[in-house]
Amino acid sequence: MNRTIGLISTNYTVAGFDELCATRPAAALPFGGRYRLMDFALSNMVNGRIGTVGFMTPYYYRSILDHMGAGKSWGLDKKQGGLFVLPGSVFGFKDDESRFLIRDMGRNIQYLEQGDGDYVLCSDCSFVYNADYQALIAQHELAGRSVTLLYKELPQGERRRGWYLELDGQGRVTRLERGESGYRTELLGDLAWDILLGESSPLYQRLYEDGTINGSFGGAFDTLPGAACLYAGGDCKEPRKVAEAILRE
Repeated sequence: MNRTIGLISTNYTVAGFDELCATRPAAALPFGGRYRLMDFALSNMVNGRIGTVGFMTPYYYRSILDHMGAGKSWGLDKKQGGLFVLPGSVFGFKDDESRFLIRDMGRNIQYLEQGDGDYVLCSDCSFVYNADYQALIAQHELAGRSVTLLYKELPQGERRRGWYLELDGQGRVTRLERGESGYRTELLGDLAWDILLGESSPLYQRLYEDGTINGSFGGAFDTLPGAACLYAGGDCKEPRKVAEAILRE
């Protein structure tokens, strides 16, 4: 079996926690007294014999590091492989169902390039479950696909908040849908953000090179009932100049 490295994301919001997540990410929420939600993601990785794990953190990561430390509790405090704490993008307004940001991956591409894994297993930190990742990896190799998704099959007629997959007879995804509505708007909005203000966009590059913005600048696309909008923010000495540049663009 080929070698797999892990990548866990905590740089996202979760609806419904309100004040519980005002100063910490959902990954650091207590569970059963001494545990945190992040424990499930880390334990699933280690129990699946994944010895190299990258942990993508939000900007308010203190509670995560206080609990996780160097990864000793999971046997990840070692010289080869082990636990890697990776900086996420500056936390911004994002879709409540999003778990990974492309710009987070881009900021930490070195971890993926230098890792000794043939595969990368990505996980979030806000679900409580035990998974057999070795079986998942074996199925991925057997199927010979580029991407394999771990999902839960719901009883007929049951609907929950989140993403839904439609599969064909061979287990291939033929349709992806969020809740009761499609995901086209979200995909187009995210694409519009990347084109206008993503780190590779001409506008971002101009503002960054002249010192108007720095690495803290970020934002996202969001939908509201009957409306949609783009958010942008970060540390900046001349916010009016940034706003005018965005409007001109």
